[in-house]
Amino acid sequence: MGAPSNGHALLVVDMQTDLLAADGRFPVGQAQVGGLLAATNAAIEGAHERGAKVAYISNAYHPWDPGNLFRGGCCVRGRPGSEVDERVRRDPDAPSFDKWRGNAFCNASLAAWLEQEGIVSLAVAGVYADACVLWTVKGALGRGLRVTVLEDAVAAAHDAARRKALLKMEGAGATVAPVEVWLRSEMGGSRLRVSGPG
Repeated sequence: MGAPSNGHALLVVDMQTDLLAADGRFPVGQAQVGGLLAATNAAIEGAHERGAKVAYISNAYHPWDPGNLFRGGCCVRGRPGSEVDERVRRDPDAPSFDKWRGNAFCNASLAAWLEQEGIVSLAVAGVYADACVLWTVKGALGRGLRVTVLEDAVAAAHDAARRKALLKMEGAGATVAPVEVWLRSEMGGSRLRVSGPG
């Protein structure tokens, strides 16, 4: 049992080897990976230091899932490449939740955990910004949670897709902010005020 929640949580979505490594089965744009890792690790460390909960979300597809063919058969449960990338900081107290659809809330255990911990405000980092991050953000908003998308801690196949996804999430009702601003403002107790996605 970890420390009591302060009402905040960080979801680290699909930061798996198949999606981050250059030789993975379905990698994001490699020019984005360095910044993605640095920002995500800073968010994990900052959340832990400030008493926010952290949870890792991972794809866990079945080998025969036809919907996974266009992704090169990536992130199949138990196979090499499905693990969280070794460059991602691990919070030893953080739970992990598997998913098999774009929206992480397909796993009812995630919503149950958030409720148990008294989470009212989520920050989201991870990949792909225009797919699983987007769908998970919409899923969280639909459950009445306050959501901040960490704009420097998400990635996609290319910069244009990432920017378009950030605009979609902002339009859906999420706040879009860099990790540093989120940690200083939202986690520091002041009201988060940011401009649109960069």
